[in-house]
Amino acid sequence: PLPSPVMWHERIIPLALVIYIRSAFGKACAGDNLSSDAPLRIGVKYKPDDCRKLSKKGDRLLIGYTGTLYSDCSVFDESYYEGFSFTYGQGEVIKGWDQGLGGMCVFEKRKLTIPANLAYGTDGQGDKIPSNSTLVFEVELLGINGKKPKKDKGRQPGWSKQKKKMQPKPEKPAMGGMMGGMGGMMGGMGGMGGMGGM
Repeated sequence: PLPSPVMWHERIIPLALVIYIRSAFGKACAGDNLSSDAPLRIGVKYKPDDCRKLSKKGDRLLIGYTGTLYSDCSVFDESYYEGFSFTYGQGEVIKGWDQGLGGMCVFEKRKLTIPANLAYGTDGQGDKIPSNSTLVFEVELLGINGKKPKKDKGRQPGWSKQKKKMQPKPEKPAMGGMMGGMGGMMGGMGGMGGMGGM
C-alpha cells in the first residue's frame, strides 16, 4: 500500500534537509580546486585518549595515508597500512605534510586539504596529479622513531574492519611513488620496521 500523506511528508523532509546541508557545506568532491594560495586545512578525525608523545621536527615518522584529488575524489596514491617513513620537518616531503603533521600522537588521524602551492604547484606530478591540484590526504600516524604503543593500544576501535573495506591499492608509478620533494616522497625510503613498545 502507498504510505499515508503524513508518512510521505515525514520521509520527504529529512531528504530535503540532507540536500540542503550538503549544498550549504559543499560536496566531498568540490569540482574546483582551492586557490593556489589558500591556507592548509587540518582536520583531526581521531585522537587517542593517551596523547603525550607528540611528533616534532627531526622525528622519524611512519604515516599511513590515502591521497585523493580535491576536484573529483580520485585516488592517486595510497599506503595506508604499510605506511611511509620520513624525517619530519626536513623538506623530504611536500610542504603540506611538513606543516600538517606536527604535534600528532601515534594513531591520531587527520585530514589534510593541501592547496597547490603547498603540494606540486603548476607542475603537477605525472599523469595523476594535474597542474594546480588541491590534494586531500587521510593520514594516520603509525609510529614515531620506530616506536608505537604495545598491542596497538589507543588505536581507533574498528580499524581492522575498516582495512577490509579499503579499495585495492592503485598501481605505483615506475619511479616509486607519487609524492616527492627532492626524490619522491613515498618511494625508495622504506618503512619503519621492527616497532618496539613506547
